[in-house]
Amino acid sequence: YNERENTGFIRHIVIRRGHYSHEMMVILVTRAERFFKGIDIAEAIHAELPEVVSVIQNINPEKTNVIMGREEKVLYGKATIDDTLLGKTYRISSKSFYQVNTQQTEVLYQTAIDFADLKADDVVVDAYCGIGTIGLSLADKVEHVYGMEIVPQAIEDAKANAETNGIKNANYEIGKAEKIMSRWAREGIKPTVVFVDPPRKGLDEKFIEASAAVNPEKIIYISCN
Repeated sequence: YNERENTGFIRHIVIRRGHYSHEMMVILVTRAERFFKGIDIAEAIHAELPEVVSVIQNINPEKTNVIMGREEKVLYGKATIDDTLLGKTYRISSKSFYQVNTQQTEVLYQTAIDFADLKADDVVVDAYCGIGTIGLSLADKVEHVYGMEIVPQAIEDAKANAETNGIKNANYEIGKAEKIMSRWAREGIKPTVVFVDPPRKGLDEKFIEASAAVNPEKIIYISCN
């Protein structure tokens, strides 16, 4: 694929693998929708690598350096893979964020949870929640978890992951963290602990203001640095 000219067919090949489950997903990002013998190619990948349980065609026709497009097709197997983190099972979609180093993620998240020193009556906000890994890891220790994320697929995963793990005290919403946090503040939701794991650019100023306005006891910041 030539990014400058927007020519060629296969733009990217993305591979995701569950550390504990060993399930693998192969995402073939193509410039055009028509994929000659795409299903045959997907079946051949599985035949060579039986751990591949999902082959996805992601279609990105735009002249851009953004990797993923909006439209997807399942060429082989299922649309998601599963893995476990801190003893809970998670469904992972192609566009959903999931830390790549699972063993280190468990150390990182457990450290964050320990910092929070959670109590049974705590109300927790899991901002930039992805598929719900932080909030669901601690949900059994607190009264309620609220999470928000801008990627719709990730919120679908978070809701499914709550159900899979039998967690009934977690709510998830699609939208920008700063907008949802402000609305929750107006609605009288008063978190005692806020976990943030934002993208590389860091926290939006409006989110910081909205978080300060609800006066939580603690804010736990997990940084990309």
